[in-house]
Amino acid sequence: MDAAVEMVMHFLERHHDWAGPIVAVLAFCESVVLVGLAVPATALMIMFGTLLGLGIIDPVPVVAGAVLALQLRLTLVGLVGDGLMASSPS
Repeated sequence: MDAAVEMVMHFLERHHDWAGPIVAVLAFCESVVLVGLAVPATALMIMFGTLLGLGIIDPVPVVAGAVLALQLRLTLVGLVGDGLMASSPS
């Protein structure tokens, strides 16, 4: 896990534009049941906070990615919930 976090950190130091999409994928994966167990998102989110605090990456795409992930998760939960409610007997 530490190698993955270090690899992402070095990648982001060179490619700042990918910060938003990476945060979106991490936040979405972390919020999905069972997928969040396999993704080291907590350590990566702390790393993102450090890079933001140091001024290495811009906060606007990171926040936009997090908001996008939240919206995708809420949409997915709504669709699954509607599907379960429609298939349950009354």
